[in-house]
Amino acid sequence: MKIRLLFIIMVSLILSCRSTFDGTITYKVTIASNDGDKNMYDYYKKKYGDSLVIDFQSNGNMKRYHKNATLDYQLYSAEDGAIIFVYHNSKIDTFPCIDFSLNRIYKQEIESEVIIGKECSCNKIMSTAKNNGDSVVIEACFPKNNRKLFLRPSLYRTYQDYYIHELFKKNKSPYFKYYIHFPYVSIRYDGLKVERKK
Repeated sequence: MKIRLLFIIMVSLILSCRSTFDGTITYKVTIASNDGDKNMYDYYKKKYGDSLVIDFQSNGNMKRYHKNATLDYQLYSAEDGAIIFVYHNSKIDTFPCIDFSLNRIYKQEIESEVIIGKECSCNKIMSTAKNNGDSVVIEACFPKNNRKLFLRPSLYRTYQDYYIHELFKKNKSPYFKYYIHFPYVSIRYDGLKVERKK
């Protein structure tokens, strides 16, 4: 028992000392309509554009730059758990991450994939939205050999947006694929390249 406790303490100390990934990942963005509502499809297509660059910062902040979109960027603030939406027309919206939390029904592992040249483990989470009960399906894939992509989970403890903190805690790396399916629209992010800051 004492040996096990000592091992857990040592692992915790090692993880707390490791430097977290400081770099960017570029994704292709694909929007698909699930109910034929062209207005809803156009809204999401214009809002999120066709590509995304996520800047993972050493202090835990995460900045998501949208290309060819009305949304300029989203910023996750590690300090207070807020998500800030900044639009090209200077409009700014701020939400606490908890606003985007879900009611989980089940979680399961699904078939692994090779993304950006790396074998990735993938999970599927079935949930419902807390505000209206709509079904929400999430699929996320993370590189298995992630030593150079290590994310320190404690930096994202307030990131409750769509299970991000839980997935980062389990995988300790950024996702290489993230897919979210609502009854009316699906949004998919497929990883294209990783760049580390010097």
